[in-house]
Amino acid sequence: MRASTTSYQERLNRVLLHINQNLNEPLTIVRLAEVACLSPFHFHRIFSAHVGETVTGHVRRLRLERAAARIAFTDDSITDTALGVGYETPAAFARAFRERFAMSPSEFRGQQRTTVPAFTKTSIEREIIVMKPEMREFPETDLLFVKKTGAYSDAASVA
Repeated sequence: MRASTTSYQERLNRVLLHINQNLNEPLTIVRLAEVACLSPFHFHRIFSAHVGETVTGHVRRLRLERAAARIAFTDDSITDTALGVGYETPAAFARAFRERFAMSPSEFRGQQRTTVPAFTKTSIEREIIVMKPEMREFPETDLLFVKKTGAYSDAASVA
């Protein structure tokens, strides 16, 4: 029997949660396919179709975005940051960081940012505003939200 779209979305939500909770650990296709209860081949196809990027590309992007925030807003060393987001060596991290952000982690830290840059597939730089959280109490309210799917660069855009 074929799985429904809802079933795939539930399985992928489990995988996305697993990725976010274990981003500093090795995340293999085989292990993520097990979380989704799919074969590795089928999982990779479904993930790419629903998320809009490959598993490897998704994990790499999340790791680098998390690293960029740590570099910009903490005093952690570049090496500790690299290891803390799941890279095995600082050199591999530095190469990936330069490829994603067009500068070294040290250059990035020196820019004294209040936002973290993100790049779309068309290499147009956009700034992701880093929010400063504040606790407030509101009366109970009904909410409506819209879930956007597709390629990350399209679904995450504000335009």
